[in-house]
Amino acid sequence: MTHSSNLSSLIDVIHNEEVEKVKKDMDGKYVSVIFDGTTHVAEALNIILRFVTDDFVIKQRLVRLLLVTKAMSGEQTAQQLLTCLSTNLGIQSSLLRDRACNSQRCCCAYIESLISGCC
Repeated sequence: MTHSSNLSSLIDVIHNEEVEKVKKDMDGKYVSVIFDGTTHVAEALNIILRFVTDDFVIKQRLVRLLLVTKAMSGEQTAQQLLTCLSTNLGIQSSLLRDRACNSQRCCCAYIESLISGCC
């Protein structure tokens, strides 16, 4: 078995392959975004994409898991959504959200950025 330092060079290759697979899986499909985060330290933000395949099977993909090292505002959460969806995956999507106050601020910031054409 090879040493772990030799395997570290494969991380970027595997990551890029996974991103391309997600892009291909969702190409031309309507995508719903589910996100959950926290304003507390030492927790996580996750972004999950849900879509329906051509043969009507519901699929979900975890596309972002960010360990939070400091409290995030709604605007910062929106920036993470924009970066993940628009920049990394090239996806424009509908947005699902819960009724948490921080999520509402995040959704507003996200929608404003879409309207202003910054993504």
